[in-house]
Amino acid sequence: NYSTAIGKRMRLSVREVKLLWVASLFHDIGKIIIPKEILNKPGGDIPLLSKIIAVADSFDAMTTDRPYSMALSLQQAIDEIERGHQTQFDGDIVDCFIDLLGSSKIKPKECNIAFGLV
Repeated sequence: NYSTAIGKRMRLSVREVKLLWVASLFHDIGKIIIPKEILNKPGGDIPLLSKIIAVADSFDAMTTDRPYSMALSLQQAIDEIERGHQTQFDGDIVDCFIDLLGSSKIKPKECNIAFGLV
């Protein structure tokens, strides 16, 4: 949902938003067969949809309890995403995502849990 909300806010086409939704569901599966030297290589152009998924996936990972770490608070996760602005993440996508979170256009997972939606 984070990815598609960003895509809609960035005025991607309906086709691109649908592709973004599907890609978001399956993005980690492809990592199984990609050699590590390709997966971790520096440089090379990253497609826009992949950049959107990177922000959304990172935020989701930070706000989800894991066996090895507790979830960050909403503000801690936002701060971490903002630290990656223009370095780890595309700055325009980060700005869009932070704006969406602030405008309540998308509900962070902790809000969904509070409302019993998860």
